[in-house]
Amino acid sequence: MEFVRLAYRLGREAATGRLTIDKHELYVRRGYLTYTDVAGARVGQILVDSGVADRATVERAVAARGPRLTGHALRAAGTVTDADIDAALRRQAELRLARLAELSADSYRFDPDAPAPPAHRSGRPVALAAWARRHIEARFDLGRARALAASLDGQRLVLHKQLAPDPADLDELERAILAALATPRRLVELAAHAPERRLLAFLHFLVGAGILDAPNPALDLLGVAAGSDATTLKQAYRRRVRQLHPDLHPGASADRRRALETELVAVNEAYRQLTKIG
Repeated sequence: MEFVRLAYRLGREAATGRLTIDKHELYVRRGYLTYTDVAGARVGQILVDSGVADRATVERAVAARGPRLTGHALRAAGTVTDADIDAALRRQAELRLARLAELSADSYRFDPDAPAPPAHRSGRPVALAAWARRHIEARFDLGRARALAASLDGQRLVLHKQLAPDPADLDELERAILAALATPRRLVELAAHAPERRLLAFLHFLVGAGILDAPNPALDLLGVAAGSDATTLKQAYRRRVRQLHPDLHPGASADRRRALETELVAVNEAYRQLTKIG
């Protein structure tokens, strides 16, 4: 999900530059993907899958295309239209993005000063924010709705307003939910603004894209903010250990020592969760 959140942010902020994910590269212009080196389905296969062309026709075009790409060869033969090719190229880009979303990347680096890719390596632009929303919503089902409701129950939901979607891209119900979230709200307080499934579906997108946060008790225990790096977490953890370790409170009563031990166990567990160790 980290890549999907990053894609949404780049799209929402209309970023331009090059995103490097381990060994892969994506070029972004004003929030649109213009090129990625990730392998994916070929245009001919996409045209077949969409029912625009049959496999035999595509195979003949591949055999006779010469230096031309399959799509151009099919268009020259009158088999497909420009609109068909455009749709297939956009679908190809979306499939490549979906593949990136499935990878477990170790590093992400965005360079806003990177030069644009050569013209011949550019594809059909795809709006990253819109793709991220479609990708997240496609994974929403009844099970996830129940899990989301349980995880958000009783917590105050905090909206990152700078990342909120453009109200012009939302329907009336979604705009009402977004307006209600202008101040932190609990799930029960949002129930009046939309039917439960519509509400949870929209919240699923907001949480998945990193637009909406539910306070994390583990963060509160360490006294750090969401998104803190490993160094910050380690420093906060060590500080809390020094505050709570019973051996550093020699004059504490037995009850106080037991309370310190209990809180220290909770801090250790919080640090384990946040750093995914053990």
